[in-house]
Amino acid sequence: MESPVWKKKLNGDDDQDDCYFEMQIVVDEITKDVSIVVIDFAEEDEVEETKMLWESQIGDLKQVLGST
Repeated sequence: MESPVWKKKLNGDDDQDDCYFEMQIVVDEITKDVSIVVIDFAEEDEVEETKMLWESQIGDLKQVLGST
């Protein structure tokens, strides 16, 4: 069974269909490891900043969950 994909539109801007990110929780069938896959459709000049933001957010989540 495939995990659902959540899509979040940014800034409520209905004119720009490409301003959103996707998030999916994936569980490995063999190891039962859980991964969060984030795909953010950022503007070309915002890619590095967006990567740093997601790394920070996922790092905070891992700390709250007690993960390494």
